[in-house]
Amino acid sequence: MLKAAAGGGGRGMRLLREQPGDLLGEIASARREAESAFGDGRLLAERAIPDGRHVEVQILADAHGHAVQLGERDCSVQRRRQKVIEEAPAPGIDPELRERLGGAALAIARAAGYRNAGTVEFLLLPNGEFVFLEVNTRLQVEHPVTEALTGLDLVELQLRVAMGELLPIAQADVGWRGHAVELRVYAEDPSRAYAPSTGRLGWFEPPALDGLRLDLGVAQRDAVTPHYDPLLGKLIAHAPTRAEALERSAAALDGLGVGGLRTNAAQLLGVLRSDEFRAGGVDINWLERAELDTPKAPTEALLAAALDAALPHAEGQIGGWRSSGETVVRLTFQSVEHEVTVRREIGTASGWQVRVDDAELGRVEARRTTEGVEITRDGVRRRWSVRRSRGGVRVAGNGGEWALAASKRDRSAGGRRRSGGANAIHAPMPGTIAAVLVGEGDAVEAGQALVVLEAMKMEHLLPAPVGGRVSTVHCTAGATVEEGELLVELAADET
Repeated sequence: MLKAAAGGGGRGMRLLREQPGDLLGEIASARREAESAFGDGRLLAERAIPDGRHVEVQILADAHGHAVQLGERDCSVQRRRQKVIEEAPAPGIDPELRERLGGAALAIARAAGYRNAGTVEFLLLPNGEFVFLEVNTRLQVEHPVTEALTGLDLVELQLRVAMGELLPIAQADVGWRGHAVELRVYAEDPSRAYAPSTGRLGWFEPPALDGLRLDLGVAQRDAVTPHYDPLLGKLIAHAPTRAEALERSAAALDGLGVGGLRTNAAQLLGVLRSDEFRAGGVDINWLERAELDTPKAPTEALLAAALDAALPHAEGQIGGWRSSGETVVRLTFQSVEHEVTVRREIGTASGWQVRVDDAELGRVEARRTTEGVEITRDGVRRRWSVRRSRGGVRVAGNGGEWALAASKRDRSAGGRRRSGGANAIHAPMPGTIAAVLVGEGDAVEAGQALVVLEAMKMEHLLPAPVGGRVSTVHCTAGATVEEGELLVELAADET
């Protein structure tokens, strides 16, 4: 494993699986990324441990020789060596192992004469042994789960330690209550190798639930650019048990309204509802190989949003009618777009023919209520609360709430964006060209990396879609490019 010496978060990190000949290229790539992220291209090389769990211990130590450990967190759900879900306590950790982990963390702090808040990170092996990774000499993104369990304000305690005060707590004072889960919501598309999603947040409404803490970095109408980390915010759910914390976390994602950008919320929901994750103990590579179900909004929630747009309102509005007599509503739930069509039956007061995407669902009865709509389908009557806001709609009923955003229209692409056809490499996102790996006339194989694009402090390798010969290179290292811009054209191999 190659690692940036000056920072973490998966940046400047490369796992070498293949032939030794890959080493020089991986060193160059890791060094570029480390220099960009941390201003320091120095690297470490160490033995890779591919099947461990990432378990870390929160510590606090003052200038007077006192130190406490505040329990462990499991941060094994990762992509690109960056954490996406953290929870505490770590599932499957028995009291004996918990005591060993906490003791090791304190021993490291005392041996180093440590003074600060910090995190001692370990890889936990399947046999119950663990190895040291590093000490993060600061508070980390995931510290709220420890705050939820202990009731302590870690920011305040860190400041008091920095001011030279004695720690106001001893190890015997530390207690843990319940289970906490943190979800990191990123502006990225997991289906496109986690390509960052940039642009303006046309709709952004966080969920409102008991037992939920929100640490957000953006608001509606904010622009998300390629120049910074794609983290939009964190959802931290706390409940008496792990099962309840996972259910609360899933409900929070159902109610998170995001429009205008793609996010990883659907993937997070898929993780929370995965049997393997719910069983506990997944390793750091699990997310790369996991087959997750795509979460879907309930069909009737989609119908409720569409019928609310079509039904007359009390003040005399006639709804969202089209000249064809149909109302067509495009709704997006967790980056999955749905087209819902509702058509009133002639000669009836409340009958409607409905379709969701390509599925004809037949007839439903619908009427306006003070809070939304009442729908009778297959003999089952259900009331739905519908609340509209700029850019989206919230539908609540049947024990849940779902945030549905308006669809994002594709940008029109002109000039160089449309040229090149199948034998062309376009920028999948705005960014900066970190390196051009080929020249005009070079022979390349399908899948060979041609250009390195840096966006949101991460490097993205852009491969050749087909084998052939490079006919034209349209970009240079250091250039800033827009999404869809033509970078390289190939003359396809005739064979």
